[in-house]
Amino acid sequence: MSTLPTVVQATTAAIRDIRPTGKDGVNSKQGFKFRSIEALMDASSAALAAHGVMTVPTVLSRAQEDRMTYKGEAFPVLILQIRYDIYGPGGDMISAIVHGESSMVGDDKATGKASTNAFKIFLNQVLKVPFSELVDPDETNNVPEEPAAQRPQAPAPEVRHPDKASDKQLAMISAQLKTLGYMNKDDIFAELTTVTKRPITSRSDLTRAEAHTVIEHFKAAEAAIAATENAEQGAA
Repeated sequence: MSTLPTVVQATTAAIRDIRPTGKDGVNSKQGFKFRSIEALMDASSAALAAHGVMTVPTVLSRAQEDRMTYKGEAFPVLILQIRYDIYGPGGDMISAIVHGESSMVGDDKATGKASTNAFKIFLNQVLKVPFSELVDPDETNNVPEEPAAQRPQAPAPEVRHPDKASDKQLAMISAQLKTLGYMNKDDIFAELTTVTKRPITSRSDLTRAEAHTVIEHFKAAEAAIAATENAEQGAA
């Protein structure tokens, strides 16, 4: 009987050894930070190799669809469905299927970018590459804490600026993001930045008008997905 660990045991052990990594990349055009594929691979490859785990990708499908900007302009998007087979030291295997997308506007490297995006999703969701101990700008104001004796009284509750998105709008956007499968913070802010045409690093940055635009954008995306699913069911 083999004493080698199963692929699940080996992968779990490797996950424990994967090094945390932070947002090392910067999108200069849209103004947000992200974890690069190089950083994710650098953090995980040694741990996987040490535990005898390897991954093999297979493209299951390739599709192109048109998306709409908030101005009503269509642009083509490449969508790859990729299966990653994860092999353990004993040769047994488990699989994970993810999708990667990339805009095809003026870009002859859409396939490579879609593949990279799919692999980043695989590394984040399946191998759960941890974030390093970085300060999130949304969670701190970077003001040193004063000694207890010198602390002023707590300020009055913050009143949301009338031009800021309402709590109801933000809740609806959060629900839409969950429905559309946006789980990674980098992907969420990248999409909000694309829709609003300005850098968005927190959902609280949105104005009421921008939140309305985002909600309508996601409604159109949900409708397109539903129409595709209905068409596929009808064809079946």
